[in-house]
Amino acid sequence: LNLQIFSSDVTPETNQRAEALVRELLEEQGAAVENEIRFRHLSFSGMRDGSRVITDTEDRTLMGELTAVTDVTVLPLSDYNALSGSQIELAPQTALLYGSEGYGYNEITVFDRTYAIKKLDSFDLPCSSVLISDAMQTILLVLPDAEMMRLNEAQREIYGKNASNICTYLGMDVDPQVGVMVSDAARDGLNRLRAEDGEFWMALLDSRESEKDGFLEIYAGMFFIGIFLGALFL
Repeated sequence: LNLQIFSSDVTPETNQRAEALVRELLEEQGAAVENEIRFRHLSFSGMRDGSRVITDTEDRTLMGELTAVTDVTVLPLSDYNALSGSQIELAPQTALLYGSEGYGYNEITVFDRTYAIKKLDSFDLPCSSVLISDAMQTILLVLPDAEMMRLNEAQREIYGKNASNICTYLGMDVDPQVGVMVSDAARDGLNRLRAEDGEFWMALLDSRESEKDGFLEIYAGMFFIGIFLGALFL
């Protein structure tokens, strides 16, 4: 997907405003949109102790064990079903779980909420690179929508001002040059929206073509310097 936007639900209107801005710009360009996907997710970190994810910041029992740091990403069931083309139903206090480094338990406890789990052997969806971290072990939980909202309230109570927000991801394929124009214009528009609100909220826009141009500018410059210095010291 060569155009992506991540927005956080600081207020109920935040992600709608960011998405509406992008869609308006796409419409102005007459852009054809393909392969569009959209989903919500909640991510936070904790310390693994068996089947329990320790999220209480006052609990220091595992703080010295860096290998226990775990990234937990929660996806609502309705969005998982839409992404995977499934029609899965989950009983109360039940979750689907995928562990990037495996998971050897039949339940998981997060914020004192315990879920019986049904394990996913793989997670091969178009959004997998967004939801699963390469830097640390990741536990992906799929929960009924209402339970995800309850878990969000629990993590906000524990983490306070450091709590995560539910994020909305929107990805699509558009003409590469249109993607560059839309991403540049949308960044300016998002900055104006933040200024109008008078508070910070996150909305990140990424165009693959813009990132490629930046990559080439940086490494082409380094390549030139390498050739120049090599010739200088021959």
